Amino acid sequence: RGSRVSPRPSRRAAAMSGTSATPPKMDTRTRVFLALTLSVCVNSFACALATLPIPGTRNARAALGSLTFRAALVSALLGFLYRIAYSLKRPPLRTLAGVKAVMDPIVDSNGFQYSAYALIFLPGRPFPTVLFPLATCAAYQAGTILNKHFGHTGFWMKSGGGALFK
Repeated sequence: RGSRVSPRPSRRAAAMSGTSATPPKMDTRTRVFLALTLSVCVNSFACALATLPIPGTRNARAALGSLTFRAALVSALLGFLYRIAYSLKRPPLRTLAGVKAVMDPIVDSNGFQYSAYALIFLPGRPFPTVLFPLATCAAYQAGTILNKHFGHTGFWMKSGGGALFK
């Protein structure tokens, strides 16, 4: 038998399939936001681990829990405020109505809500379940960024990352 070479897909077919020849480049804004969202995830996981009753490590677990709890909240606060800051627009008019037109979408955004949530719990006692909503949102945000930039790689597909974001 002779070997058959499948024809190369057209540009339109490649565009419709969601794959392209070159993946998008990750800009600095995206790298910073990705680092902050991954920090939320890692610190939330470490804070949850600090609650495990390992004999003889009570003081170390308390210190680790407090440190990682605060680090997760600060990372979430910085990440979502950073996202708000780079999407901020100048008011079209220097009036109260112009400022309101710019502020309304910000106040309605989930970034503002999560920032307020992190700010509320920051001064309190470490309570790891508080981090669950922030870690869930941060994991989703990080996953979408990683899927966008690494979704074409074999490792991402084999790890199951591609299946999560279809």
